[in-house]
Amino acid sequence: MSQSFIWLDGSHLDELPLLAMVISGNRTDWEKYTPSQLQQPYEAVRSSNVPILGICGGHQLVCKALGGSVGPMRRLSEGEPDPYPRYMPGYFKERGYSAVRIRREHELFAGLGRKIVVHQSHYCEVKEVPDALEVLADSPSCKIQAVAHRTRPIFGVQFHPETFDQAHPDGRTVLENFFKIARSARR
Repeated sequence: MSQSFIWLDGSHLDELPLLAMVISGNRTDWEKYTPSQLQQPYEAVRSSNVPILGICGGHQLVCKALGGSVGPMRRLSEGEPDPYPRYMPGYFKERGYSAVRIRREHELFAGLGRKIVVHQSHYCEVKEVPDALEVLADSPSCKIQAVAHRTRPIFGVQFHPETFDQAHPDGRTVLENFFKIARSARR
């Protein structure tokens, strides 16, 4: 069975009646993509007039599209246990619910305190933030947990706001805030 992929660029997005675009994560290492495979997703981020939220790998894609860099967080130290050895053995991973510090007040985090607890599942992180973006949040293990474009409604979060429960509702609030921003931007 063969799979076919349809790549969208910014011109396709402007033709659709979209409120917003959410770019999810991926399980494929960035090195396995060819530059031509990334060209259209990058162009969609650069040229779209639709508000964008990148989540995990989508956050990394947003940053890469605008000139940032991405790489593994770090290798595990000798003797350091690997809590999830089936996925990227030998690399440090953030997994499960953990605290993220809000560094800058922003409408994406409206109604939340300076520390939120959100779900993590990644081993790569943004290493360098492009000038068009500002860092909004960090954690002890990952210095770039959230970014916002300086002039456009484009955001990225390394954590997974779509994974929340009654004990950890902060991700839901982040999503609600993004869609409020998106509705305001489309007026």
